[in-house]
Amino acid sequence: MSSKRTSHKHWLEFFPTLLLLGILAGAIGGLAVGVMTSRTASSSASSH
Repeated sequence: MSSKRTSHKHWLEFFPTLLLLGILAGAIGGLAVGVMTSRTASSSASSH
């Protein structure tokens, strides 16, 4: 029972970090997509 309690506490402590990581991943993903789109647009414009 004590182990269950500690695991629950660990999850409660880890949840905010997990949420932050998710937000960071989303922001990085959005940035990557933006860079990729801008790169493809610039490359297509230069090739034109």
